[in-house]
Amino acid sequence: MKIFILAVVIALLCMIVKNYKPEYALVCQLCGVAVLTTMLFSYFKDIVDSLSGMISLSGIDSSFLEILLKALGVSIVTDIASGVCRDSGNNTLSNAVELFGKTIIVFMALPMLKKLAEAAIGFIK
Repeated sequence: MKIFILAVVIALLCMIVKNYKPEYALVCQLCGVAVLTTMLFSYFKDIVDSLSGMISLSGIDSSFLEILLKALGVSIVTDIASGVCRDSGNNTLSNAVELFGKTIIVFMALPMLKKLAEAAIGFIK
């Protein structure tokens, strides 16, 4: 709940700054995003621990968890960067950031897809 309240306070602060010094509004927004992202990452330790426990119990290769977490991180950073670009009026740049983020996630998932394909071939034989 603290994160949501802080986000509203940051949004109001950015609106006030935009009225008096529009050139600083983007800097205010970026600082707010950095603070919120730092707070969000503090919750990731619990999530990672829970997922690690489930992965170890299931017998699935732990490298899948690593790929999943990296993809999650890329998607979060991509979404934040895309939103900042869109808010600053750069829709084309925002779309490019989203495309690059999706491409990076696909490349990161290739080893996992390779292992799945090898397992499927093993089942067929």
